[in-house]
Amino acid sequence: MPTVHELYKQHEELKREGKLEEAAARLQEGLTVDDKHVLSHLALAVLLGKLGKHEAAVQHAETAVQIEPTDTF
Repeated sequence: MPTVHELYKQHEELKREGKLEEAAARLQEGLTVDDKHVLSHLALAVLLGKLGKHEAAVQHAETAVQIEPTDTF
């Protein structure tokens, strides 16, 4: 099974290719490995916002803030 860091890197490549849905899916998969990975939550907040899934985007942003309250996001 890939690590959360490997899945995050895969998401970056997919995002560069314009495959936002697939990139978001890779981040979701990473969160099943480590649900406290702040970068994945932050990236999902941005991607889901771009995909028009605003409620889910806000949930991931709020989760990131709960995990890392000093993050400047």
